[in-house]
Amino acid sequence: MGRKISLFICLFLIATGGISIIYAMIVFPDPPPIWDWNYVQKKKIDAISPQPDSFSFAVFGDNKNSIETFNKLIDRVNRDDVQFSVETGDLIDNMFDGQSEYQTYVGQIKRLQQPLFVIPGNHETEGSSCAYNRLFGRLYYSFTFGGAYFIALNGSHEDGPGPQQYDWLVKELKKSQSYRYRFVFMHIPLYDPEAGPYRPGHSLKKKKVVEQLNTLFDKNRVTMVFTAHVHGYYAGAWHKTPFTMTGGAGAELGGIDPEHYFYHYIKVNVTPVGVRYQVKRISTPFTNIIQLFIHNVSEFMHCYIKAHWEYMLFFLGLVGLLLLFRSRQKGIFFK
Repeated sequence: MGRKISLFICLFLIATGGISIIYAMIVFPDPPPIWDWNYVQKKKIDAISPQPDSFSFAVFGDNKNSIETFNKLIDRVNRDDVQFSVETGDLIDNMFDGQSEYQTYVGQIKRLQQPLFVIPGNHETEGSSCAYNRLFGRLYYSFTFGGAYFIALNGSHEDGPGPQQYDWLVKELKKSQSYRYRFVFMHIPLYDPEAGPYRPGHSLKKKKVVEQLNTLFDKNRVTMVFTAHVHGYYAGAWHKTPFTMTGGAGAELGGIDPEHYFYHYIKVNVTPVGVRYQVKRISTPFTNIIQLFIHNVSEFMHCYIKAHWEYMLFFLGLVGLLLLFRSRQKGIFFK
């Protein structure tokens, strides 16, 4: 390839990327124009007339930087018999500006054929973008469906919910007692299943807060607490309260143990005789640590190329131009 052609390609990449960056800053200075997403979803399910004790919903969390796997999960949920879904946080990675990643995420969830409720994870509240409130509304809220009460918490901080949200939670759980089932959703779990009781890992850090929440859940007979943050699947009980960790919506998995680390969502079937939980697996394309690493890097790069392609073009052109300049200086190429 001649030097002039190489130079033209580099300048073309720089110009295309640069113009696209400027255009995006002028035309799309804010995240996608979706206001109060969760409130809109509530209006949608209010229009549905379910049987009081007979319906299904899906729960998943931690799609974060996923394109391929999360799209597969959406396709599976669309084919499933559920009335709505709940995502338990880490919707985006939020490493750079967050804005482009929200554009990508919103484009994905608009493909869902049923309403979707979301709650924030640590990547929504601790990253570089604070767009979550503008897009999705309140950080915590509640709604009802059939004979069940749903409480969506802002469980995105390891210190716990804070006094204002805790007081609100107490009141919500009191109101929920007239319903047959009570489902609670939060991102960071009370305990890390791999660290053991009171040895914080991927969990809340303050022992007093953990005990306070666990006692409150036990006292109010919470049917199930759904969490994420741990990138895998775990289920069990915290004292009297059942929990399900579902962090397999597409983010990098935490290990290769096939019992816990696989892509999935949970289908919750509410029936007249109780609640049944089904783990719906999504294909997990690796069996060893090397394949896991390659897959995680591939998903990560796919997300950032899709979300930040204009920056990629701009910097690729700059790198090419620098290499051309250095090669000419040293007389290696293009004499």
